[in-house]
Amino acid sequence: MRIRDGFCFKKIENDTYLLPCGQATAEFSKGMKLNASGEFIAFLLTLNMSEEKILQKMKEKYEASDEDLPILKEDLDAFIKSLHSIGVLVDDDANEKNLIMSQKEISSFEIAGLSIEYHGSPALIRKELLPFVSEKIRDDDNNPDQIVCVVQGTPFPRPIGNLLVRTSDIIIIENDYIYAVIYPDNTHVSEMHVLKDGSKVFIYSNTS
Repeated sequence: MRIRDGFCFKKIENDTYLLPCGQATAEFSKGMKLNASGEFIAFLLTLNMSEEKILQKMKEKYEASDEDLPILKEDLDAFIKSLHSIGVLVDDDANEKNLIMSQKEISSFEIAGLSIEYHGSPALIRKELLPFVSEKIRDDDNNPDQIVCVVQGTPFPRPIGNLLVRTSDIIIIENDYIYAVIYPDNTHVSEMHVLKDGSKVFIYSNTS
């Protein structure tokens, strides 16, 4: 489940809205004003995160106990229902659809004690990294420290947040969830998004 292509986050004064943009404005007329909790959940949905994982993230964010989970789930279910009511959500797997590599072509690396799982074109792997290729198989007891995904196309949603760096070559934006690095003139990579806990990196490629 994810937020449909064609919807974007927009900051209007001090409020955040989820609105149709571009060609989607012809098909969808409704948007939604988001409070802090809604913005948090909506962002997790852009990562194609399951309801179970979102619920766990909510528990961590609000430092809730197991006894609070039914209340959090009610809030989550109500928000998801409201998104469905205006046609924002779709149930296909956007990340899986856009990944350049198939699951059978995953590469794993062990570097300085860190395990990294890489989804992307082998052509993008520098030869200096080849000695660090690992044969470890991912399972429930052997999760990587970091997952790096190369995704074809433009990221959705475009990041909003605090501007940290702006030069002619690079723009860095920070919000509550990610660091977004934008490369305005790079012909191969347009953006890189890094979750703040470092667990996932999404590299958006302009080339196939």
